[in-house]
Amino acid sequence: METTKINISDSEIELSFTVPFPEIEDRFNKEINKQKSKIQIDGFRKGKVPESVIKRIYGNSIEMMAYENVAIDISSDYLKENNIFPIPETVRIKELDAKEDKTLTFKTQYEMPPVLEVKDYTGQTIEVAELKVQEAEVEAEYQKALGTMSTQEPADEITGNNHLVKVDLQKVDNDGNLVPGSVMPDVPVDLSKGNVVPSLVEALAGKKLNDEFEFSFKDSHTHKHPDTDEETIHEEEFKYRGTVKEISRIVPPELNEDLFQKLSYGTSKTEAEFKDFLRKYFESYYEELTNNFAINKIQSKVIENNDFVPPPIYVKRYLRSLYEDEIQNRKSKRQNANVNEEEFNKSNKARVENTIKWLLLKEMIIEKENLFVSDEEFQTGKAARLSQANNNYGDPVPDDSSLKTELENMKLWKYLRENNTLVMTEPGLNKSNDIKEEGSNA
Repeated sequence: METTKINISDSEIELSFTVPFPEIEDRFNKEINKQKSKIQIDGFRKGKVPESVIKRIYGNSIEMMAYENVAIDISSDYLKENNIFPIPETVRIKELDAKEDKTLTFKTQYEMPPVLEVKDYTGQTIEVAELKVQEAEVEAEYQKALGTMSTQEPADEITGNNHLVKVDLQKVDNDGNLVPGSVMPDVPVDLSKGNVVPSLVEALAGKKLNDEFEFSFKDSHTHKHPDTDEETIHEEEFKYRGTVKEISRIVPPELNEDLFQKLSYGTSKTEAEFKDFLRKYFESYYEELTNNFAINKIQSKVIENNDFVPPPIYVKRYLRSLYEDEIQNRKSKRQNANVNEEEFNKSNKARVENTIKWLLLKEMIIEKENLFVSDEEFQTGKAARLSQANNNYGDPVPDDSSLKTELENMKLWKYLRENNTLVMTEPGLNKSNDIKEEGSNA
């Protein structure tokens, strides 16, 4: 028997077997007899069907089934003898060929769990964007909170931005004619928000009930040619004519102790105290985000320093699980659950590969540094979670296995943060982009 090994990738292996028929003749004949003994045809006793009848009905299928079973046995024996332990469901026989009872050739393809020696997960210098609270954010949140406590009263005229308006709109073409079928009745416009088209705000200023108005705005967007990737900017102007149908004036709440108590869940009595309450909320939120950014950056660095190709079967399993979760989630929300699995896998493959890489590397670091959670640490952590759940009126407590994983992760991140140098950097001009980019590193 001749065997040739080919490494298709870091985890995918292919073995080619060439076996002279005399070496497998006994096995083959046993398989043939086993298959024939199972055959039952009307008019004949089970296992006693003549060869000619079997040949006429089944052709070469019995021989090929016997050869395939022999190939499986040969492959299994080879793997055991050579201490090769593949991922079970990945082993498959392919390109099986029996050359007129002289030679059996076939290939065995399988995937192996990666053999890794994790390194360079400590002593690294990692830059992390540190998000800080801006007073403009506190003020915006303050005004938003006041808005939730505001009331409305009918008004006859729009005298400022503190108004809610309902309007009927209809498109106008370039010749100034109304476009048939383009009527949009009762469109709500909140002039207190900063996202209203400026030309509409200007057009509504000073208007009264049933007054007519016109406004226009330009929209530009980029088109990319699918073949050349060349980008072109397309600009389009939109024109509308409208009628004011309803006006309400926003009445802000009276700024008193009772208001600030309600807005701060009983922790503030004055405007200054409430703004400090909001500021501390942002500080806590950004501290948690910055910590998550650090985790993602460390994780990405460890993967970068130990990169490998995860076994495709692991990726396939994870993608399938994610896909099923997505379908279930959509159904629970009564959303369209008709998701193209191929497109879903394509858009999530890179993220899943990184997740699998990290899960495997993480296990190795925990084992190498003995970061397992002791029984005492587990019981302490469980008691803390139960106390937290009681204080938060029924927050769910994970099962023991999930909680143990959670505590191990916390222990791991503490170790990695203490053994790497984190350099805090100033965030860019656009904080939301920083949050998006930093959060997507892992």
